[in-house]
Amino acid sequence: MTRVRNMQQAEAMRHDRGRVEQVAVVLPEVTAAAPGDHRVTGTGMDGVEADYAALAAADRELAALYDDLVGQLRRAQELADPLQGGLGPVAAPMARAFLDRADTEGGVRAALVDYIEELYEVRMTIRDTLNAYRAVDQQAESDLRRAGEGV
Repeated sequence: MTRVRNMQQAEAMRHDRGRVEQVAVVLPEVTAAAPGDHRVTGTGMDGVEADYAALAAADRELAALYDDLVGQLRRAQELADPLQGGLGPVAAPMARAFLDRADTEGGVRAALVDYIEELYEVRMTIRDTLNAYRAVDQQAESDLRRAGEGV
């Protein structure tokens, strides 16, 4: 039995061997995480209270993860170099398969770039949220001061 991990390998196998009669598909086990409670609640208030410290802490934690992913991407660049070739019958196909898994089109480097971009978007959203909440709070504080001075 030969394990095929992507369409490119399947097409290469079909080209080399012709039509395959039996096909077995092995899917990775994927499970959903427990659902979280994302309700907005307030006690004795009419509004939403922002926890600036929690948002800033989340951004710091995500920054550390972001830096780790960038470091992994730098290390993954080394995977782009061809393997030092052996002379056995599987050396060339193995080197080709290794490079396929390391490439920027669908390999590990592409996955890392996707993760980095997604993490960047999440961090920018947290920062935008923090800035918006602070601006609203500052405006409300300013309005209350003006109203208090006018009394």
